[in-house]
Amino acid sequence: MHRISYNSDLGGQVIEHLEYIAFGETFVQERREDWATPYRFTGQEQDCETGLYYHSARYMDTRTCRFLSVDRYADKYPDLSPYVYAANNPLAFIDPTGDTLDVGNIKSSLSDLRSLANKSNRSRIVADVNGRVDVDMSGLGEDDIKKILKRDKGLSLIYAMVNSTKKMLYSTADYEVFGNMRIPISVGQDFNGVINASSNGKDGNYAHTYLPREGYDGQLSLSLYGRWLDSSGNSARKSVLFHELAENLYRSRGIDYHPVGNSLGAHQLAINLEGSRYGNNNPGAANYVMPVQSDAQKKVFRQWKIYFYQN
Repeated sequence: MHRISYNSDLGGQVIEHLEYIAFGETFVQERREDWATPYRFTGQEQDCETGLYYHSARYMDTRTCRFLSVDRYADKYPDLSPYVYAANNPLAFIDPTGDTLDVGNIKSSLSDLRSLANKSNRSRIVADVNGRVDVDMSGLGEDDIKKILKRDKGLSLIYAMVNSTKKMLYSTADYEVFGNMRIPISVGQDFNGVINASSNGKDGNYAHTYLPREGYDGQLSLSLYGRWLDSSGNSARKSVLFHELAENLYRSRGIDYHPVGNSLGAHQLAINLEGSRYGNNNPGAANYVMPVQSDAQKKVFRQWKIYFYQN
């Protein structure tokens, strides 16, 4: 929910400690009296007289969470105010120049996806600057591609998602925004550290408890700091991620979580696929250990919820 930065001198001694709430307002500031950096929130320069942040394209006031001038690319985002920072969602995006959106957790999410593939194929899973995932099979013939996908079920799953007619969004984060919620959801504090949303197939509650963001058929978020353990106490994150991605793909295709008639439900289909990939004795089962939230994180999250309700 908030960003933390430390600055040190040439000897490696910490001389400044800064923490910011979601939109960049300073939450904690501790520093040596004879030194202070003007480069603060997301590395942007703060004007010492006005307190405004200079984002190359325009200035931002972190107290009001707004830029002072119109986004020159406002016509690209007709549903957003031309003054908002990071599409009003700094949990998922950053706005480095004041006129561009980047996926804030793309490295962690891409690393998660790559972990599902065999080591020799992980570099095939790539993402562009906008977070669009692809599987690079350049230079390979059709028969070679089939052989690779047959031997690598993790890569095969991601390949199926990339080439699906459905559009899905994955992120690893402890707070995430979904289509039918006014405030960010605490993924890490969910009872299983996972929120799996689809606008097509229903979930385990026989409903659409969460809906994906506009423009997506499915959305999945796994806790970034939570842990999943198997019966032996080993990490089960990859197995859980594989299962949830498969389930999201099935639900995006219109298959409900629970079985209908003689047809298997999305959950059981994902269990079967997960079991064949990882050889689990009990696929679909893992003990979730919630991440510990500090008092500061809880306070910032309360402030963030209040902001969303008011706006």
